[in-house]
Amino acid sequence: MKKLVTLLAAVLCLTISVNAQGTWTFAAPTDGAGTATAESGRAICTDASGNTYVTGVFNGGGSPTDFDLNNSSSNTFTASTNDGYIASYDKNGNFRWKTIVSGTGSDFLAPSGGICSNGTFVWVAGAANVSVGAPTIASSTNTVTITSPGTGVDCFVAKMNCSNGAVVWQQGFGGTGANDYAMGIAHDPNGCVYVSGAYSSAFTLGSVSFPAPGGTSDFYIAKFTPSGVLRAVKTGGSTTTNDMINAGSGLCYVPGAPPAVVATGQTGASASNFGTFTGLANAGLNDAMLVELD
Repeated sequence: MKKLVTLLAAVLCLTISVNAQGTWTFAAPTDGAGTATAESGRAICTDASGNTYVTGVFNGGGSPTDFDLNNSSSNTFTASTNDGYIASYDKNGNFRWKTIVSGTGSDFLAPSGGICSNGTFVWVAGAANVSVGAPTIASSTNTVTITSPGTGVDCFVAKMNCSNGAVVWQQGFGGTGANDYAMGIAHDPNGCVYVSGAYSSAFTLGSVSFPAPGGTSDFYIAKFTPSGVLRAVKTGGSTTTNDMINAGSGLCYVPGAPPAVVATGQTGASASNFGTFTGLANAGLNDAMLVELD
């Protein structure tokens, strides 16, 4: 009897183990660009209805890229060079809408790209070349121009309607030094949005100033109001080298009393400073980091 019970238990465990592996229920690539160049997904989020929102970069080499995953060449856009996209699909993978970030220069260069949603609005973070032409964010219902106090490749954050991708507001930000990137994004219950990434020179947006970075680039977390006004920024990083340029950034809002935002990313090969946390040792080359901000 013991042997039978043991055998049945082993079979049950094997069955649970096999069934727990999961099954692919949907898979589809974008169409149209073929082997000319490449498309890439950078970030994804969902809402309570099961709708999916994806952001990334594409370049069809002059050929149209189709964002409808089920039908050939039905919702296309031809990129100028490297362009960004925000696309929405329902829980079955059916196309809902696309919104395109496009300019004369290359936009959405790596490592930029983050997206989040509360079911009513969707926010996206990225990067656009504000010095070559005037980059725009274009939905099926409206088009807005990305404006920034800086030059070259700068960060931007945009708020859109979940129903059709229409742009509610945009805000570009960055300096006149090297490239700046927006990578992580999260929202809170009040409709404020937090963006993280890398910046390379001092600049001011409205009444808020980004100080000169401690190295060639520093990490930042910026907070924007529901109407898109920069409310506050905190920066930090290594004292002599790059931070974040070769890495993505994760950012989460943590509810509670008091609430917080937590972020991860990369510091360069020297000691790092984050507010009162100074002289944080580096083990060599680039180190991963975890920070919390109230």
